[in-house]
Amino acid sequence: MIRGIKIFLKIMCLVLLNITVFANSEEYLFSNVGNMKIIKPLEIQISREDIKITIEKDNKINIETNYMLHSDESINAKVTYLFPLDIKVLNGERKKINQSNEFIEKLRVYDDYKEVKPSMAYIVFEDENKQYVHREWRTFISTILMKKREKNVKIDYTLKNITSDFKYNFSINSNFKDNKANILLLSVENKSTRKIKSIIIKNDEIKQNEQGIYEYNVADFNLKDELKIIFE
Repeated sequence: MIRGIKIFLKIMCLVLLNITVFANSEEYLFSNVGNMKIIKPLEIQISREDIKITIEKDNKINIETNYMLHSDESINAKVTYLFPLDIKVLNGERKKINQSNEFIEKLRVYDDYKEVKPSMAYIVFEDENKQYVHREWRTFISTILMKKREKNVKIDYTLKNITSDFKYNFSINSNFKDNKANILLLSVENKSTRKIKSIIIKNDEIKQNEQGIYEYNVADFNLKDELKIIFE
């Protein structure tokens, strides 16, 4: 009888411990990815930016970003480029986390068509809802950008485990000249079974073309808004 009571008490302690750990455990949600920026203001223009987003059959999201850069001045310095991945931390503390691999894979960066390996830095901050956000910066140092020479930077990656609506953030101050892209070419193709309710950028709803691909092409695009893919 006494032995049975002891076993019962041990089981109840384990159950209560698991409940406590679960209640206090951190949860991580994908928030958004962001557009490329440079670390300090320079007279470098984004002459053209191409963003191709493909939602695959397995619900992974492939993103291909291609930037053509130009300067009318001689830039005699190496330039640090970076782009962010934001993860919301629920029930957590203000500390570094190691959860980016849960949301991003197959990251490749090309500097003038040569693959480079980016480094990583991070910050943690509170958003307007008092939730902690872990922002990871993928960074790389580029070669000198000479006067009147176009430079190409390409960043490709795959996002996974995106269960909420998708956000691509342009609003982080880019430090490019005039904080704009002279030409923006954006396309979204949905190969998955998830149905898209709407795609919105700058309060404009993007429509599908005859091939079923969402397209948004615009000149003098200000880098201060965000792209939202809202699923049904």
